Amino acid sequence: MPSPTYSKIAIAGVGHIGKPIAEALLSANLDVKILSRTSAAKPGLEAAKVVAIDYNDASGLAAALDGVEVVISTLGGGAALDGDQIQLADAAKRAGVRLFVPSDFSTDMDLIPRDDAGRLPAFWRGKGVAYDHLERIGLPYLRIVNNAFGDYLYSPFIGFDFDRRTVQVVGDLDRRLVVSAERDVGAFLAHVLTTLPAEQLENRALRLQSFKTTWRHAIQAAERARGIELRVENVSIADAKAKADDKDTDPFTAAAYIVRWAIAAGAGDFEVDNDAVGFKPSVTSLEQLL
Repeated sequence: MPSPTYSKIAIAGVGHIGKPIAEALLSANLDVKILSRTSAAKPGLEAAKVVAIDYNDASGLAAALDGVEVVISTLGGGAALDGDQIQLADAAKRAGVRLFVPSDFSTDMDLIPRDDAGRLPAFWRGKGVAYDHLERIGLPYLRIVNNAFGDYLYSPFIGFDFDRRTVQVVGDLDRRLVVSAERDVGAFLAHVLTTLPAEQLENRALRLQSFKTTWRHAIQAAERARGIELRVENVSIADAKAKADDKDTDPFTAAAYIVRWAIAAGAGDFEVDNDAVGFKPSVTSLEQLL
């Protein structure tokens, strides 16, 4: 059996997407190191080595990455992306890391409409900064594009309110919606890191999906599963963008509107690389997630 392309992996952050990635890498028998602000063991990930790090300690961070071939960042937004992730990338370059996977795991930024100045919406701007920085320091990177997480599709952030029995949909109910399950994202990343040659990963974007659906089908599936009827509140794409840009909109609501707007505007409708890389998702329907 051929050796995997990469076998020594470090993950920064083991939250909602970091944990399934770590689980998939461990299942592939890879050497996994978790970078954490504490050295406490991570429940369910006891086979991984936990290394306590300080993102402001450049030398210590580089030392923690000694021998690591791939760094996967799943750090959160805001300051973590603009600060901690940049310092992590610099340390990875210093340590001789071969590939950096930035914290993206979202819709295709290439398809998100820009403003008149060519800038991404603020929600994605930190992700763009990361790629610019990786290009500048010459550290090869891999973009993982997966769009909407099916695990959180039925949440207030996406527009579902089961207490009020309503769902707010931006744009067309029948627009195609690309959905990825967290465990498939982890499995996809483990698969490509262990089967594809480095030249097919470096400075590339790989797009995955678990399945395609529509908002209408998503609503109908939820109604069947819960035995209820949901009232649809439709919002135009223009109104969603205006609400997101309104300075009086609270940050959570603004972020929710900008994500729904981007999907409705077409950023969520892209071709994927499942077949090209030989990946078969384990989640193939909304019913499995429900």
